[in-house]
Amino acid sequence: TESSGLKDFDLALQMKSMGIERVIYTDISRDGMMQGFGYESTKRFAERAGMKITASGGVTNAEDMKRLLELKPYGVDSVIIGKALYECNFPCQELWYAFEEGITLDHNFSTARKK
Repeated sequence: TESSGLKDFDLALQMKSMGIERVIYTDISRDGMMQGFGYESTKRFAERAGMKITASGGVTNAEDMKRLLELKPYGVDSVIIGKALYECNFPCQELWYAFEEGITLDHNFSTARKK
């Protein structure tokens, strides 16, 4: 509830110097707002921190997930999705089909295409 005056990436660099290899980065101005994640703030943080990053806060839909892929070269390699799943806003089947090429499917379950 109080500002420490410490920049997010400075804290990450302190953690990195202690041997921490991954951090969860949440743009708190977007967390739970269902308005998309903070692409620029996440990218800026990842560039400065130079660590493995789990993005969090504001991921709303499949387009956000696809956009996160653009940040992989900066160390953003995983994501936490919360409210979008709770609100049924996240089209999991759409993502599955977007990435299923080359995936071996177990046909003992339904893989019906979205209409």
